[in-house]
Amino acid sequence: MGNSGDLMERVYRVFPWREDPESFKRRVEEGVGLFESLLGHEWLQRLTRKGRVRVLDVMGGTGVGGVSLALALGKRGVEAEVTVLDVRESALAKAREYSREVLGAEVSTVRARVEDLPGVVECPFDVILMYGLSAPHLDPYQFVRAAAGMAACLSRDGVAVLDEGDRVYGIFYLMGYKHVLPEEASEERLVVGYHAGYDPYRGVFKRLLVDHFSGERVLADMRLWDIAGLAGILWAFFGDVDFHPLGRPTRGFILARNPRPVDPGAYSKPPRIALKPASW
Repeated sequence: MGNSGDLMERVYRVFPWREDPESFKRRVEEGVGLFESLLGHEWLQRLTRKGRVRVLDVMGGTGVGGVSLALALGKRGVEAEVTVLDVRESALAKAREYSREVLGAEVSTVRARVEDLPGVVECPFDVILMYGLSAPHLDPYQFVRAAAGMAACLSRDGVAVLDEGDRVYGIFYLMGYKHVLPEEASEERLVVGYHAGYDPYRGVFKRLLVDHFSGERVLADMRLWDIAGLAGILWAFFGDVDFHPLGRPTRGFILARNPRPVDPGAYSKPPRIALKPASW
């Protein structure tokens, strides 16, 4: 169960998500502005009064989120020690390279799944960040494990921060779920996503991504999360959960604080329902 490093490497080779230096700098510039606003939230204001904070950027890819938060904190005189965790070594290599150029220091990287917290990093952290709309890569059982691990890996006054959007409203209501959806159409690439099934026991859609010019394809799982669903699971592991909207109520930062005492090992084995084959 889950998206392995090899699978995610294939997904990001096909899916039109740019990870070149210019795209990185553009996303970081946008991210700094978002975090400058977020640092005004009362739960995060304490960070601006510390000289140094530890940030863990989970499912971090090239480290856009961690680097952006570090720069936003730096504007307030706070030094951030950033660790980027991801399953793709190709993305982590770029995180190390790009951070040297943008931050003037290389971020630490760990190749691991967020579900494997806390054992894969040296805890605790002041902030655990999931930036860039990454939750669709996790089914509900994986997200439970991730939330438990984040709670166990945060400092007592730490905050988990998730950059997310409401796909139930955005996709099912506003746009309508598409059986066939062009992801990129240009003279160089034609990438199309096809509906390939649904797993009711894990709550994930199967999407076949095909680059019709190169012939490369990959079958991936996608969970179309809503904000309340993510916040509800976080509440089971944190004493309080809040939402900081970004211009509209369906996109923004979910914040969770006051981690509850939890043993992440209690969730290491998935429940039986998660292992049932979806045979239709």
